[in-house]
Amino acid sequence: MSLDRRRTKKSNSLSRIFVPGRATLLGEHQDYLDLPVMPTPIRAGLNFQIALGAENKLSVYSSAIKDPLEMSECKPSSDREDPWALARATICLFQERIDEGILKKGVEISISGSLPPLSGLSSSAALSVGLLRALFLVLGEKPSPAVVAELAYEAEHDLLGVPCGKMDQYSVAYEDTLIIHFHPSFRIKPMHMKFPLVVIDSGIPKSTAAIHIPLQNKLRKALSHWLGSDDFLLLHSIKDEEVEEAKFHEFGRHQELWKIIKGFVGLRDTTAEGIKSIHNDPEDLATIGDLMTKQHVFLSQYLEVSHPELDRIVWHALEHGAFGAKLTGAGKGGSVIVLTSPSKKEELRTVLKDQFRVLV
Repeated sequence: MSLDRRRTKKSNSLSRIFVPGRATLLGEHQDYLDLPVMPTPIRAGLNFQIALGAENKLSVYSSAIKDPLEMSECKPSSDREDPWALARATICLFQERIDEGILKKGVEISISGSLPPLSGLSSSAALSVGLLRALFLVLGEKPSPAVVAELAYEAEHDLLGVPCGKMDQYSVAYEDTLIIHFHPSFRIKPMHMKFPLVVIDSGIPKSTAAIHIPLQNKLRKALSHWLGSDDFLLLHSIKDEEVEEAKFHEFGRHQELWKIIKGFVGLRDTTAEGIKSIHNDPEDLATIGDLMTKQHVFLSQYLEVSHPELDRIVWHALEHGAFGAKLTGAGKGGSVIVLTSPSKKEELRTVLKDQFRVLV
């Protein structure tokens, strides 16, 4: 049955909302460590059409999900296999915090777009942010991006238990390149910048929880082995020279634990270098591209969260003149972002489209 036929015939369109996906220029796997990150929006995203229907319930339709979500009361789902689990959590949180009568207003929301699920491009954050903005719109309200981002984070992290940081929700809600600091205080700096990125979907689905939880456990084990504590804040002050000195002493036969520390410190330092570079010269794309590629090496060879297909995309893009390329998202699948110049973006897109699924 088509999407249009499933809608209530008496519905009246209120508005449309577009929410972009997110790519991490620099700082993958840093936000849950309270280390700085630099995300940027991409042109692929989700469209939300909001309408008022005659029925006394809230209905959500998606071009990517066969059956619609219909809610007349809040029953959050803890089943991560439920394709509507995040939507349920988001709507129930909105009912609890913002308007307890939202389910009785006969709201219909239709979702479509060019953002593949499980692609490392924050499709889940785009979904929750879009739903929240749609529900606020029904009330005639336009909250700040920070309010929407915090609610979206709470729905995914607290209610669903996904081990994510706040980067995705804030990046999607602000729709801008951001520099986000988490420690010692939470600070956001919108850069009002857009980057000439080519975004490639590997077609291999990724799972944030399946990657974050084991990786965080390995990091805790490595920190405890070396420093006697598994406090992630230790990563804020460890120097790369200290990591190198510890390689064959404190770690000895435990080189797999040393690689985890080396990878995270490398990501930390290259992100800090990139933030400094952006502040000094926003036009220096070559430096940012070089740092992106270095981060992919840390992610692939040290943290081991890449995939042969992601590596193949990265090196193919570099061979054809890209400034830099890296996986984006948790890894083990998902997408690659490629940084080029505005004048060469279309040429590079054409080359990459011969072998890969180019989204943007």
